[in-house]
Amino acid sequence: MPHLAGDDVAQADRELLPPAISYHDLRHTVATAMTATRNAALATLQLGHASASTTEAAYINRAGDVDNSAIIEAFAADVLKIFSG
Repeated sequence: MPHLAGDDVAQADRELLPPAISYHDLRHTVATAMTATRNAALATLQLGHASASTTEAAYINRAGDVDNSAIIEAFAADVLKIFSG
């Protein structure tokens, strides 16, 4: 599974994402969605972190028990609109 590396998507970021959504925002959204299941190993692999502790500290422990599903679904719908033209 390829991870979301900055160099890999930098050009697409500039060309396809609207100015209000940065690559960093998109990466955090993906990470938040993936860690909602508390699956640090999968999120670590996707994000390209060297260890699960990095992912846990940055995403899982911060997410807590907050229900972000409505925000994530709305963001995903907006991103799909952008990429589907």
